[in-house]
Amino acid sequence: MITDALRQTAEYGGQVTPETLRAELASLEARLTWRFAGAMPAQTLAILGGVLAMLRLLA
Repeated sequence: MITDALRQTAEYGGQVTPETLRAELASLEARLTWRFAGAMPAQTLAILGGVLAMLRLLA
């Protein structure tokens, strides 16, 4: 994560470069995208299950 990059930079006595921050942000964005993409099918199934349950009650 970003804090890890900053901590590593501080340990080695270097400076945080814009390239380092961009790389960390890109990595974080990719991980979040996959996490949300994985959650969407489960949420869709839960919503469909709720709609079907409501339809059964009304029928």
